[in-house]
Formats: sequence, C-alpha cells, structure tokens
Amino acid sequence: MPPPDRPVPDLAATCGATVRAVQDLDPIERAAVVLVYWHGRTQPQVAADLGIPVKVVRRALTRGLRRLAEQVLAGESRLGEAAERTVVSRRRRP
Repeated sequence: MPPPDRPVPDLAATCGATVRAVQDLDPIERAAVVLVYWHGRTQPQVAADLGIPVKVVRRALTRGLRRLAEQVLAGESRLGEAAERTVVSRRRRP
C-alpha cells in the first residue's frame, strides 16, 4: 500500500476514462482496436471481418491507439490533480 501522502489513482475512474476514450474513437478505429486488443484477432482476420484491406486496419489501429493514448494521458493528468487535492485535504484534517 502506498504511503498516505502519495496520490493513489482511482482505478474505477481510470477504467471508465479508458472505456469512454474507446467509445469516442471513429467506428473503424474502435472496431480495429477492440477486435485486435480485446478479442485477440489478427489484423488479417479483422480486415476479413470488416471487409476492408489490411492496410486500412493498420492505419485505423495506429490512429486509434494514438488517440487513446492522448485521451487517457489527458485523463490521468486530471485524475492526478484530483488525487493530489484529496491528499492535501486529508493533511488538513485534525
């Protein structure tokens, strides 16, 4: 368990932010990311499933993962700030 003066990220909030970030992806990006990373499909399998070229799947994965990283990192920054405020408010308690 981390020391009490160190911010602890809220796992539920982090998971929720990740799900919202996935939902915000373009439909092809979302399908590619979910099928490859959650369902373990290969890029050629995803291409066949979606009826698109493998090159489009690769592009969708690249763009989708980049957008996810940006959104999740931005969310972690906000979560970190919230956690820091919580730690500071706990220190002020008698």
